[in-house]
Amino acid sequence: MSLAVVNTGGNGATGSDTITSPSFTTTAGSLIIAVGTVYNTSGSAAGGDFTDSKGNSYTLANASLGGTNTVGIEVAYQLGGTRGSSHTISYNGPGPSTSVNIAVLEITGHDTSTPFDSSTDAFAFDLNATGGWTVVAGGAISGNQIAIYVCVIDTGSTNTWTMPTGYTNVNNHGNGATDLVDCVAYKINETGTPTVSGLWGSGTATDACQFFASFKEAVVTGQIGRPIHDAVVP
Repeated sequence: MSLAVVNTGGNGATGSDTITSPSFTTTAGSLIIAVGTVYNTSGSAAGGDFTDSKGNSYTLANASLGGTNTVGIEVAYQLGGTRGSSHTISYNGPGPSTSVNIAVLEITGHDTSTPFDSSTDAFAFDLNATGGWTVVAGGAISGNQIAIYVCVIDTGSTNTWTMPTGYTNVNNHGNGATDLVDCVAYKINETGTPTVSGLWGSGTATDACQFFASFKEAVVTGQIGRPIHDAVVP
């Protein structure tokens, strides 16, 4: 079964450390990937920072929280839990946080045992950055995978993101009322050891944090060279 994205969406908040996604009708057996971005937090990351309306538990893939007056990213996933209508996912920013955003992808056709490929994930950081921001995968992608790119910057200006080449937007949050704007995007069947770059329309930011991750497609098994026991011999 090939990888497919069933649902995507996101939301942003100001003056709050909790944010909830739009409501989805989720599919039994799917993989949910949740991305939380945060500004000005003093807490530590954990899978429990993500909760949902179905009572599922989330596994933390990776996180980088910059601390006071800086931006951070958390990525978690949920495998094999309850699915159905009116499904929402919440991100509860660790510690007192000034602003938080959430982006969600629901995927089918994924590996059902260990979907997250920890060999490819990587963070990159740029202080007083100008122009695009780039992250290089931590290792070569093996087989068919879906790549996730996240970039979050500290700026109060309102503008839009240009998606990385070949990537599809999940959540493009550019709320000028906050110090937290982000880009979350995906690409099915990314290859090699990719270098991925997003571009913020205003061109500058105080700091930027980027994350790359990939999740594996289901392994297809079959019977090759199966003997025919009931052959009729003339």
